[in-house]
Amino acid sequence: MADSRDLGVATRRRFGTFEVDLATGELRRNGVKRKIQEQPFRVLAMLLDHPGEVVTREALRERLWPADTFVDFEHGLNTAIRKLRRALDEAAENPRYVETLARRGYRFIAPVTVEASEVTGTPEPVPGQPQPAKRWSWSPVVGAILTLAVAAIVVWTSRAARHDAAAPPAAMDRSAQLAVLPMRVLTEGENSTLMGIGIADAILTRLANVRSISIRPTSAILPFAAGGVDAADAGRRLNVEHVLTGTVQRLGDVYRFNMQMLRVSDGAPEWGQQIDVRRSDLFALEDQVSAQVVAALQLRLSAVERERLSRRYTDNLAAYEQYQEGRALLANYTDANLREAMERFQRALAIDPSYVLAEAGLAIAAGIFSVRFAYEREALDWGRQAEEYAQRALARDPNLAEAHLALASAAGTLYRNFDWPVAVREARTALAMNPSLDLAHSAIARAYYHVGLFDESRAESDAAEQRIAGTNLEVTRVRLANHLFAGHFEEARQFAQPLVARTDAPAFRQYYGLATFYTGDAARGKAILAETRRNGAPDVRSQASLAGLQAATGEKADASRTIAGVLAAGYMDHHVAYSLAVTAAQLGNVPDAMKWLRQASDTGFPCYPWFATDRLLDPLRGEAAFQSFMAGQRTRYEEARRRYLSR
Repeated sequence: MADSRDLGVATRRRFGTFEVDLATGELRRNGVKRKIQEQPFRVLAMLLDHPGEVVTREALRERLWPADTFVDFEHGLNTAIRKLRRALDEAAENPRYVETLARRGYRFIAPVTVEASEVTGTPEPVPGQPQPAKRWSWSPVVGAILTLAVAAIVVWTSRAARHDAAAPPAAMDRSAQLAVLPMRVLTEGENSTLMGIGIADAILTRLANVRSISIRPTSAILPFAAGGVDAADAGRRLNVEHVLTGTVQRLGDVYRFNMQMLRVSDGAPEWGQQIDVRRSDLFALEDQVSAQVVAALQLRLSAVERERLSRRYTDNLAAYEQYQEGRALLANYTDANLREAMERFQRALAIDPSYVLAEAGLAIAAGIFSVRFAYEREALDWGRQAEEYAQRALARDPNLAEAHLALASAAGTLYRNFDWPVAVREARTALAMNPSLDLAHSAIARAYYHVGLFDESRAESDAAEQRIAGTNLEVTRVRLANHLFAGHFEEARQFAQPLVARTDAPAFRQYYGLATFYTGDAARGKAILAETRRNGAPDVRSQASLAGLQAATGEKADASRTIAGVLAAGYMDHHVAYSLAVTAAQLGNVPDAMKWLRQASDTGFPCYPWFATDRLLDPLRGEAAFQSFMAGQRTRYEEARRRYLSR
């Protein structure tokens, strides 16, 4: 495919509120220059040269990543697309400009206008788009007639505008990207968790029911709870078009909220109102603000969306407060935070047994705790609880996105034997109901990397990361695992290093140790794994990984002792089984290596691309048993691609 800058054609393009100058490499929105790096800009230029057409990944590679360029093309293109979307203020799951066609390429879907330039002097036709009719020369008579017609239209429009000046704007079919920042609490001693974060979370939870609003989740807004950041700047950091912000002050038994919605591009106010409510009726604030935001954004709602926008999940303020505090603890989990989050959700349910959001929150937290902090019998018990609470939530409200997300969380536990098809199905159902659920994208990404779909896993992680910007540890953990198993070891090491200080979840240190080993520092990698703890004892997964590295570096006696300790601990999952296979391979024990490798594959880790590239399995590659096993794994991998990607 040709590049317009190579052909000497008109080099300025317009679409939506954006203008692109292909000659200077500049992107502007409403006249304001946007920051965009060279490679994402070149991708945009190629798409703009062929609007409405599929630009294949192969064509992009040939043009932008020549064969003699030493670069990871898949990672480079995915990164460029992600940065391009950020510059265009759009999300992959709700595109307005760049549509992704799975396994094929990308298509620019918005109308494109070619501006007149010094080169051409007139607008250039754009392939694939309807062209304007041929221009005719005006005669004086025709000109006079049209002048009178235009004057009449102006007079009529002016009268209509005066008549409708007080009327609200008509609803439109459009989409919007919005962040609801924590309320700034002006009254000293007031509960900032409830009044600051809780109110914001309640409003954004309501607005998430509107499919045409792409809204940032609570985990993304938490860093702004302390204040001190300009609202428009926060919006730019969150990559949204609009920001809803406000203050709250207690005046006796009345709370005064001053709410304002700003346009991020220029900081201009789009809507504002002072709202006074009594503490006993704080929920009325959610109703009023949600309706006003939808009206200000001129969005057209379906009947189902209107019903869900006005729905209250509890009228009990005490239950509501416990739920909000549990949500905040869930986003940045540690062992203690997850236990406390579950306690908060249980308190909310004790106060209001019909509070379905608290039930779903408890299921999600129990599912995460089961795989991140629990062992064997305790892991099974937490997984069982996750399943039970998820089923209860679903029975109360089959159309609740969080209930389906809870089922996805439960499916990815030892209790459910890591049922990835169910996890993907339920997470997709959740996203269909609420596209703003970052953890639903992450649940799909987690399933995908386990079955070897690394590119697709990265795309789902990117979709979640666009919304949360590193503020949800489970989303971040899945991204880290994908880097590691996709073979991006240096990227994984750098990504993991700052995370190990944020949480005591042992998976982060295990990934960090493995990435450090694969990047060439075997001694440091083994030391990190040896020091990793779970509940005060050596982490079994990390110990199993350590045994493989010990065997690979010639410490065979140490490896055997470490394996004995792992088997004595009594915990087994697919990652432990895989590490046992690696250790046996490095020790020259082919039958045991194959036994453990089959067990890893059959219990949730049929990761054919990783098996094919992990150098710690190299001693097995000449074995007939391994070759037969890999042929079967390749078949399973292709089946997984058909199952998950043929939508």
